[in-house]
Amino acid sequence: MLFIPASQPSSASTPRAWCFFAFIGRELLLPTETDSTLQPLDLAALMDAASSRHYLGTLAAVDCWALVLPLPLPG
Repeated sequence: MLFIPASQPSSASTPRAWCFFAFIGRELLLPTETDSTLQPLDLAALMDAASSRHYLGTLAAVDCWALVLPLPLPG
């Protein structure tokens, strides 16, 4: 999959997005092999719940965001 870095989303954001929630240092925290397959998520509820967000670019033409979310996670 092609990743294109960017600092601002295009005017037409994708309704689903890759959302990366947790980082430890420079390491991205990912689910284990027994967790469900990584997929883009519906973005509206997550954006409303996010206390902070940072646009990363697109992965396979789908927006990517780093979000700070409360616990428990919404939805």
